[in-house]
Order: sequence, then C-alpha cells, then structure tokens
Amino acid sequence: ARYFYSEALKIYQETGNKQGVSAINNNLGLIFQETAHFDEALKCFQISMQMDEEMGDYVGALNSASNISIILNYKGRYTEGLRIIEEALSKVKINSETEDIYCRAMINHATNLADLKRYKEAMEDYTKIEEVAKRRGWNGYLLNCKVNRGAHLVNMGKYSEAEKLLNEAAAEAEESENLSLLSN
Repeated sequence: ARYFYSEALKIYQETGNKQGVSAINNNLGLIFQETAHFDEALKCFQISMQMDEEMGDYVGALNSASNISIILNYKGRYTEGLRIIEEALSKVKINSETEDIYCRAMINHATNLADLKRYKEAMEDYTKIEEVAKRRGWNGYLLNCKVNRGAHLVNMGKYSEAEKLLNEAAAEAEESENLSLLSN
C-alpha cells in the first residue's frame, strides 16, 4: 500500500492537486503509525494538517491534528498533543457533517487530558461525545467512552466504579458481537 500511495503522491504533486496530496500524506501517516514508524507518521500528518489549513479545510486539519495527537501521546508529548488538537477543534463548526470527526478528536483529546491526570476534564469530554453519539445512534463511540471512563477510574483508584462500568461495557460488546470495541 505504501508503494501505491507514494506513486499517487507523485501524480498529485505533479498535477498540483493539494487535496490529493493532503489525503495521501494522511493515509501514509496511518500506514507509518500502524508499523510503529512514528517520526515518519508525524511528518506526514503535519504536512496534511498544514495543507488542509492552507486550503481552509478545517475538518481535514482536525482529522490530521487528531492523528498527530495520537503520535505525540505515543512519544509522551501529551501537552503538545493537547494544544494541537484544541487549536484544531476551535476552528471547526460542529454540525451533522462534522460530528463523526468531532467525536473521534474528542476521544483523543480526552485521552490526552487523562494522560496528564486531568481526569475530570476527560470525563467531561466523554459526556460531550456521548450526547452526540446517543442522538446519532453511534454505539461504538458510546462503548468507547464507557471503556475509557473505566480505564480512567482505575487510574484514579476508583476500582469498584471501574469494575461496574467495564463489566457493563463487556456485556454490551458481547451482546453486539463486536468484542473489538473493547480493545482500547
């Protein structure tokens, strides 16, 4: 896949297709991320975010910022990841067309907050995500929030609350026959 993306990138660069260049860089970043080449992934996501911002595509930039925050978390650079995702979130108007990327970005934002031991703020993020997810019927996001809340409760030493929440999440995942939802 990396070879074909690289070839497509050349074509988009030669033809001046900025949207294509941005999308390919984001996709290459995902490949590098999955193969634990985090520095290369970060470079690709940064190129994509910068190009999206230059084109005024703040939703695309939020997608890249969300990916950047994941990489920065892997590298232990939580504050920097938080700043980047907050800047990108501030530029996106939330509506029915942007709610999916908003939820995804907010999950990463909450993770950054929790990594900085700012659990109360992380829990507030999950409440915002759950409001959208309930209205839209997005059970995957609801379950993701439940699992993440449970993990944060463990980190906060609230073991009985965490156990209850994580058991609920496990039962919901089993009922939906999608145990991969518990992989966070």
